[in-house]
Parts: sequence; structure tokens; C-alpha cells
Amino acid sequence: MNGASILCADGTDTLSEEQISNISRLLSEKRRRKAESYLRRTDRNNCIVAGFLLLIVLYERYGVRYIPPVCEGIRGKPYFSDADFGYFNISHSGCSVCCAAAETCIGVDIQTKVSSPESLFSIAMSQNEIAEICASSDPMMLSAVYWSRKEAYTKYLSSGIDEKIKQYDFSAFKEPCFSYRGLHFFTELNGDTALACCSAEKEYTLKWMHITELTERYQTLLSGN
Repeated sequence: MNGASILCADGTDTLSEEQISNISRLLSEKRRRKAESYLRRTDRNNCIVAGFLLLIVLYERYGVRYIPPVCEGIRGKPYFSDADFGYFNISHSGCSVCCAAAETCIGVDIQTKVSSPESLFSIAMSQNEIAEICASSDPMMLSAVYWSRKEAYTKYLSSGIDEKIKQYDFSAFKEPCFSYRGLHFFTELNGDTALACCSAEKEYTLKWMHITELTERYQTLLSGN
């Protein structure tokens, strides 16, 4: 399948324990254990939903109803042991979760509004970005946009967050789709949330799902239709 697939869900805090339990049955024991390790209910829900979104994306791209074995690469970046299933990346922030998949390497990040933009100035933002944020009518959202782009890029590179992040300057890009350092970037705003994707793929499909749709997808995967 050509192009990247991006699937997002919000409102994970509204899922009931029964819904989470039903969804988790379709996931691996490893994913369930990871979810149980979180103290906060929102984090547990996000972990389960992230795995479920990956399952949906794989079903839509390859027609499979399972998640292939996942390994950890540099800096813990996950990847499939079977290269036939391509690449994937997941992210969550607040009560929103996203999953992206492609035939080539991909990085994705979702970020709710940054409550204190100044806290990012010294550790993550270039001087141009700081100037744009300070002049913005919505500095909290613009900070989320810049941060999500940087996160998506570093996740693509598997480089992690380090001192180089301030060198990645996204202040000149006002359109949602653009090219930077030979890669394609996509930005989507949804309410108080910013989504960014970084990939060698220029084409993509994106869908935001309300959390109620997850139960419908659960029944689809369960029935095999």
C-alpha cells in the first residue's frame, strides 16, 4: 500500500472499564502488561487504545487481525520483526492517541496545547520559533505545533530529544504540508491538539475517530467482517 496511514482517536478518558477490557482482549499480553504498569487511568486507556489503533491500521492495510511481534530498536523505537508489515509509530497526549504506519520509516507525535510555552524556550525552540510564539495570538497552540513537529522528526530519526532539537527550525512553515531536510511533514490541528507526521511518503490518509467508533471497530474485527 502506497502512502502513510494515520489514525487518531480522542476522548480516551470516556471509555468504560468494560470497553477497555473488551478492546484489550484483542491485544498482546505484552501490551496489556504495559498498560497495567501505568498508575493513571488515562495513561492505561491511552496505552490500550494505541495498541488497538495499530491493530485497526494493520487490518486496513494488510487485512490481518493481529499485531506481529514488535521489537525495540535505537532509543526504544518499536518496529515489526517482520519487515513485510512496514513501519509504525504511536503517540498520545492528554486524552488523544494517534498511530501512523507506512512502508518506509515514519515518526508521529500528538500534543495538546502547551500550558507554559516559556518552559520550552531554553530546551527546544530556536530563536525564530520563540519570536513566532511570542507574537502569536495562540502561543500555547503554536508551541504544541512546533513541539509535535520536532518530536515526529526525532522519532523518525530515532535520535531522541537532545541539544540538537533547538537546531530544527520549523518557524518558516505556515502550511500544513511541507518538506524539510528531504522529508515530508504533515500537521493537523484538532481542537486543542496538534498532530505532526514525518515520513519519506508524500501521500497519506488521515482519520480522526471519536472514541465511540472504537467499539464499532472492535465488533468488526471480532466478527471478521
